[in-house]
Amino acid sequence: MKKYLYIFLYNFFRQKTNQKDIIIRASFYLVLIYIFSCLWEISPLASKSIEGWRITWYIAITELIILSNPIIYFDIESDVRSGDIAYHLSRPIHYLWMRIFENLGAYGFRFIFLFVVGFLFCVVTTKTVLPWEEMLVSISLAFFSGSIFLLWHALIGLSAFTLQDCTPIFWLWQRSSFLLGGLLLPLDFYPEYLQKIAQWTPFASLLYCPAKQAIIFSP
Repeated sequence: MKKYLYIFLYNFFRQKTNQKDIIIRASFYLVLIYIFSCLWEISPLASKSIEGWRITWYIAITELIILSNPIIYFDIESDVRSGDIAYHLSRPIHYLWMRIFENLGAYGFRFIFLFVVGFLFCVVTTKTVLPWEEMLVSISLAFFSGSIFLLWHALIGLSAFTLQDCTPIFWLWQRSSFLLGGLLLPLDFYPEYLQKIAQWTPFASLLYCPAKQAIIFSP
């Protein structure tokens, strides 16, 4: 287990050298929060029971989960298509766990960095801070959900052994998570039939539930 911890820590701290990527990712993150928060303010739904500043925090949390996640499926697919998988399988370390801990390290660094950036941005724009109980529960659940997302993406990557190109499966998964996970709009505003469909998928638990704590705190 120690070797996987070293892999995690190495990839965690290596992210500091990739400053261009993290700056672009953070800038994109802030633009998304700002744009969709503004769209919410001018939408008919803004008159509903949920306060506008809470929607800003909601979007910040859902986007945090999505944008922190590395594309582990692409790493696995590249290894399979290039034949490098044969080299990795001959090493005295479990290939899949190696890739998972590599990407968990990158995910951990991105999550912390984007959380700090998003927190400061939301505080400045909304002039409101979530109560510490809501913040703690939301961020804890968000980090755990992002880790589960990464495991699902790893499973998608394993389909490359059969399909060679697993990008269409990833796109289907990603778009489904955006819609049925309530990426930009809480599921409470969905039609009732769509809410029921979403509750039968993993996306509601992985995206909506962590961010819901910013709207209706439910410890």
